[in-house]
Amino acid sequence: MLPNRENIMVKVEEIIYPDKKHPSHKTRISLDASSYDEICILCGATDVAGYGWGNLKYPCRGKDGES
Repeated sequence: MLPNRENIMVKVEEIIYPDKKHPSHKTRISLDASSYDEICILCGATDVAGYGWGNLKYPCRGKDGES
């Protein structure tokens, strides 16, 4: 039995974008939000408090980090 397409895509994404902050982001710690801890000052991407790097694991699309 072959794995389904969704499971394969999840595995491929985990290989390409592991759950760590992408180096193109320039982040600061957020003291005013409860849903995230870090925010990129270039593109506004955030992590998800307690659940991983969220959109910070993808390349930055901000001013200096265009991909």
